[in-house]
Amino acid sequence: MLTPKAWDQKVVEYVETGVFGKAGAPLHRMCISGYSRTGKSTLIQRLLRGERITFHQAMPLDDLIGGWALIDGRTVWVDGPAVRALKEGKCLLIDEANCVPPECQTMFYALLDDPAGITLPNGQRIEAAPGYCVVATMNPDPTCFPHPVYDRFDIYLKATTLSKGTREALGKFADNAQAVIGLNQPELKWVRPASVNAFLAANKLRGRGFNDEKIAEVLGFEGRQASDFLIAAAVR
Repeated sequence: MLTPKAWDQKVVEYVETGVFGKAGAPLHRMCISGYSRTGKSTLIQRLLRGERITFHQAMPLDDLIGGWALIDGRTVWVDGPAVRALKEGKCLLIDEANCVPPECQTMFYALLDDPAGITLPNGQRIEAAPGYCVVATMNPDPTCFPHPVYDRFDIYLKATTLSKGTREALGKFADNAQAVIGLNQPELKWVRPASVNAFLAANKLRGRGFNDEKIAEVLGFEGRQASDFLIAAAVR
C-alpha cells in the first residue's frame, strides 16, 4: 500500500497535480472536516484564491448568491460569492458548511452538482465555468449532512493534525499545539462508506490513468472500505 500522507499534503498534491480545483480537473468537490484551528480554510485560500463564505443558520440566500441593490438611482442585480465563483471558474470555499441555512439548502445542492448551475431570481441561468470547484470545511464529521449533500462530495479529508503552514506560524510551540488540538473535541472515527458518487469519482480518476490503489487513497477510503474497493476493482 502507499505510504499515508497528512491531509494537508494531500490537498497540495491534488491541487498541484490537477486532480482537483483547476480547469480540466476530474474532481470538483472536496469536504475537509476535523479539528478547529488546524489550517483548513487558510490552506485552501492560499492554494486556490477563490470566493469565501461562512454558513450560519440565520444567513439569507442573498448572502450566498447576491440580490437586488439600489445603485446610482437604479435597481440592479449584484452577484454574491457563489455566483462570482460560478461565472469566473473559481473555488467557492464554504466555512462551517454543516450549518447550512434553511434558505440556502436547495441552492447548496445545486452548487454541488456536477456540472453545477443555478437559476437566479432575476431569471438568469448561470452554468459553472471551467475551474469552478467547491471546498467545504467544518468541525463535525460528514454524517451531519443530509444525504443529497453527503453524496455530492468527491473527496473527503480528515484534518486531525496541524497543517504545515500552521506549524510554521506556531514556531517552537507547534508540538505543544499539536498535543492539545483534539482536547474537548469529538474523536474523528468516521470512515468513508461506498456510495454512487464515490464510484462516479473513481471512474473519472480511472479515465485519467490512475490505478485503483491511488484512486482509493484520493477518495479517502480507509481500512476495510479501501480493501473492499480494491478487491471489487480487481474483480472487474
